[in-house]
Amino acid sequence: MVRLVTIAVALAALAIPARALAVAKPVVAGVIRVNVSVAKVQIGTTRTSVLRRVGEPVERYSTDDWGWDGEMTSFNVSFDHDRVSRVWIAGTGSFCIRESVCANSRGGVGYLRRRFGTRLRFFRVEDGTRAAIVVGKLGKRRVFTIFGDVTSKRPNGRFRSVLIGDCDRGISRPC
Repeated sequence: MVRLVTIAVALAALAIPARALAVAKPVVAGVIRVNVSVAKVQIGTTRTSVLRRVGEPVERYSTDDWGWDGEMTSFNVSFDHDRVSRVWIAGTGSFCIRESVCANSRGGVGYLRRRFGTRLRFFRVEDGTRAAIVVGKLGKRRVFTIFGDVTSKRPNGRFRSVLIGDCDRGISRPC
């Protein structure tokens, strides 16, 4: 009898889908592709594709705002209908444009100035912090990347957050 119960429990466990057993994991690292994507999440990607690439969100703030926040890192995705309209990262994770150019790393602003030249425009945010924006194209879409909380316009300056978005989707449209 005990053996029969053990077999029944084992079969029931096998019937549970692997997805139901998966624990949501924070996103704490990834590649930043300016005006394209962060950590496998590209502008214009569907919800299903985001789930397949990154996994279940740690938090669903609303139907259209999901987060994979870790202890020291924020990774958030916003949707406009069924497509990604914004991807935002902040914190101490390892989000890098290239090997030595990461969020919070010294010299990030110098790299951005060399790579984008006059296309990189600095501005002040409502809270008084400095940010920089690059507007570009992704296919036929106009897109933008905002590097937030910029410590200095000088080459050794850092950026501490990144927001990539579609100019034609979402609530705010900076381009």
